[in-house]
Amino acid sequence: MEQKIGKKEIFNQIQEKLTISDKELNTIYNDVEQAFKDKGVTPSEETVLTQILIYLTPSLRSPATKHFGIFLGVEDNFGFNQITDKVKFDSIKQYQEDKNIAVETKAISIIKDENGKDKVIPLWHYVDGVKVADFKLGRPITEFDYSATSYILLEKDGKIELKNFQLRDSRRTETLKNSKNLVGKRVSFMGIDKENTINDSKYTKFVIEQEQPKDNIVKLLVKNAKNNCLNLRDIIEFYSKNAETIRNMPVFIKCSIAKVTISETRDNNSIQVVDSGYTKPFFIYLPKSLDIPKEQSNNVIFGGRIRKSETNLESPFSMNAFMFYVPEQIMIEKPKSLDKYTITEEIVEPEKSLELMKSVEEQKEDW
Repeated sequence: MEQKIGKKEIFNQIQEKLTISDKELNTIYNDVEQAFKDKGVTPSEETVLTQILIYLTPSLRSPATKHFGIFLGVEDNFGFNQITDKVKFDSIKQYQEDKNIAVETKAISIIKDENGKDKVIPLWHYVDGVKVADFKLGRPITEFDYSATSYILLEKDGKIELKNFQLRDSRRTETLKNSKNLVGKRVSFMGIDKENTINDSKYTKFVIEQEQPKDNIVKLLVKNAKNNCLNLRDIIEFYSKNAETIRNMPVFIKCSIAKVTISETRDNNSIQVVDSGYTKPFFIYLPKSLDIPKEQSNNVIFGGRIRKSETNLESPFSMNAFMFYVPEQIMIEKPKSLDKYTITEEIVEPEKSLELMKSVEEQKEDW
């Protein structure tokens, strides 16, 4: 006798593919059932479930699959997004100067909205000093043309691997907005798994599954991202060995906090960090969407892109960070014997280099 497949089995089938809660599925079930009743039909459970599967078939056929992993952080793809902004602003400028010419040159298009008013759509077009791919020309500039990269310790086939996760459109906006709550948490999410990265889909949404025990992040990084981990004092040697290989990889450095500068005008706050054996100033730029570590915190781990300046020899290296992790530690009061040797200095944020640093050597017992 054939066994009947009920609501629980169908819900499990859907949840293997989509990030959707039992509560949401029950709401959908009740809404579909009520839609039948509104037509004068009392449907069976099987009829309601079949109708739900009909509606969800395109979603269930998506190449996106459900994944689990530790969310490490997210960074806006500044260079990529800056190109989009330059073209978009040029569209607006041309429209303001002469909208008819702007339409003729396909810098903009004008459509009517639901109220019959003109709606200006910026289009991809050639702009001096900006590389625009030919296939984009004439296409509308949308939120999909902006991207961010998140970093995940992905659980896969019983192993954990560090992966980049590319986010666009509303997924980028939501993840940047919620990053503070996601960093260091085990999450589930929908994504299209590629060889070296994960791509988002319209169903991508990070759902927190559980908090992580104290110091678990450190252990996971040491074990699964060891080629990307170093102490600040090793940065010069590390850079010289990996300058050609790290361009698209995150780096995790361990250091201590000397000074925190809250910026009123920039998108990032500035953290000056120190480490025994590294004598030059080193600044980390941390997004304002995240909290900031306390001054004098030690063994703090930052994740981000390392930059090297060819002109600022006084402070050649810096980092654009997407996360930080502070292990449990003891904060002490500064002994009075140090007072006559310490001063309060004004921190001037150095200019950020445009050149990205490269990758990491396998690291070291003191991690």
